[in-house]
Amino acid sequence: AAARAAAKTRTATAVAQRQADKRSLGSQFKQQLAELIKLIESGTAHYVRCIKPNGLRRAHTMEPGNTIRQLRCSGVTETVRARRAGWPVSHTFAEFVSRYKEIYRIHTKAKTYPDKCEPMLAAMLGDPQNWRIGHTKVFLRDQASSMMEEKLKLHRQHSKLLLQAVVRARLARGRYVRSGGAALKIQSNFRMWSCMNLRRKVKRAMQELQMRARSVLLRRALVRKGRQAKALQAACRTALARRSLRSSRRAAFALQAAFKRATKRGLHALRIKGIIEKEREEERRQKEEEERRRLAEKERQEAEKAARVRAGEEERGMQLCNEAAALAEKGEVQEARALLLKAQDSLDKANHPRRDQALGEVRAAIDKAEERGESRREGETLLREAEAQLQKGRPEQARTALSAASSAFQRALATDQADRLNAVGKAIEQEEDRTRYSSDGARSLTDARRMLADAPPRIDDAAAALATALSAFKRAGTLAENEKELA
Repeated sequence: AAARAAAKTRTATAVAQRQADKRSLGSQFKQQLAELIKLIESGTAHYVRCIKPNGLRRAHTMEPGNTIRQLRCSGVTETVRARRAGWPVSHTFAEFVSRYKEIYRIHTKAKTYPDKCEPMLAAMLGDPQNWRIGHTKVFLRDQASSMMEEKLKLHRQHSKLLLQAVVRARLARGRYVRSGGAALKIQSNFRMWSCMNLRRKVKRAMQELQMRARSVLLRRALVRKGRQAKALQAACRTALARRSLRSSRRAAFALQAAFKRATKRGLHALRIKGIIEKEREEERRQKEEEERRRLAEKERQEAEKAARVRAGEEERGMQLCNEAAALAEKGEVQEARALLLKAQDSLDKANHPRRDQALGEVRAAIDKAEERGESRREGETLLREAEAQLQKGRPEQARTALSAASSAFQRALATDQADRLNAVGKAIEQEEDRTRYSSDGARSLTDARRMLADAPPRIDDAAAALATALSAFKRAGTLAENEKELA
């Protein structure tokens, strides 16, 4: 049944495909063209100008005249000339200051971005023909932009090398401090060994001196006893000769018997000696095997201990990395950097394979936290500046500072400042309304005076203008201040 159902399905599919293929060639082309246009419109098209390097279609061959003519005909040379003659690179004030302030180390008291950009451009580029300051952006020529980017690149490379040097110095200093105790231990052991070696040499010299003194004394005693022995021998030789002559036969028999006994005893001793040597050799082999096993077990235990130490250092390093990342998320950058150095030491001891990746992620988190903290401080400064401008009665400068502060808080992800921003925005709107109503009231009051001064005076128009001024001063809240003029 399953096979019959599958066969019916294949048959239906084949019939539908044959019916679809019965369309005309024009309708098929139209459908394919519509699909192609739909595919092109769904993406982002990019166009590339192709230049033929030579007319012979050869590889690695360039015809300068033909290439320049194609570039001129396609308008590329004119585009390059127009780009060089104009201001192709532009940055907003905030982008320019945030990008290039690290290579401009001169302190400035300017509070607004336009006032900060001008001394920076004058110090870094010098020639005013290479830059212009607009209402909201800074415009640069191509060569000036390349020069500033090169300065920024060199400054960052220098900063990176300086940071690496400081870190290496701290690591080297730590290794030196740790190796100080080992050096003292080595020195004390070397002095102890030197003293013991000197003591052994002195002891050996004293023993040699005593031995030589005893040898001289013994030699003198031996010479004296030798003379006495010679006298005794001379006296005894006669008696001995007589006695030996009588007992020579008996002595010969005794000597033969003793020689035979000694020969038998020597063979038995050699056999016993061989057995003893075999037992000693077997015992020595057993001791060597036990010693080899003991050394192997000791090496295994040391390897396991080293592996446990590396695992502990690795776990501690990863835990410190996680704690540093958590502190960076909370904004505690100094504590995060201290934990990062400890984590780096632990991972170096453990020789962790993902050491660079883990440390790189933590460093990136710390850098982001620093950027957010800088943006938050900048936003708070701009917000205070907006409040100060509002107190001075400058709503336009206050609105500019409020917009910049809002951008800074957005970069810092500081959502807790939304209520404060809304309050300052409402205050700015109220101040703008009050200023506008005051201006309208003053203008209406001036019109009323002018209408009364005309000949003949326009009383009705002046009264209408006065009513308008009165309403405007009421809305602005300055009715008491202008009451005298209205009266």
